[in-house]
Amino acid sequence: MALDTIDPQGETTPTPAADERRTWERWGSARPIPRRIYRVDDLKPLEAWILDLSCGGLALLVPNPLDMGALLFVELESLPEASPVKVWAHVVRCEPVEGDEWVVGCEVVNPLSEKQLESLLV
Repeated sequence: MALDTIDPQGETTPTPAADERRTWERWGSARPIPRRIYRVDDLKPLEAWILDLSCGGLALLVPNPLDMGALLFVELESLPEASPVKVWAHVVRCEPVEGDEWVVGCEVVNPLSEKQLESLLV
């Protein structure tokens, strides 16, 4: 897939080399608000912004930290004529950022297909 990332100013740039721990190339999210997202253990809905995603994971911006290993259910908006993409994801990273928010890295249980990923990026 020949896509570019989108920086915070809305400029597109070629995607830099992925962090050495990552298997999948990450892309800026075209739809930053998930339809639904909640922690599976208590079914508590979460407030979150999608920062980026790949076939194997996604990064979220959340107002509170999440436990490592927590299982999340995320329903992502895709193309208007397509059904939402639903994924289960484990929290693998949680780091504080300015403004009392947290960046949460998640690994999806079943990787997305290239077609599913593309439907989320346009």
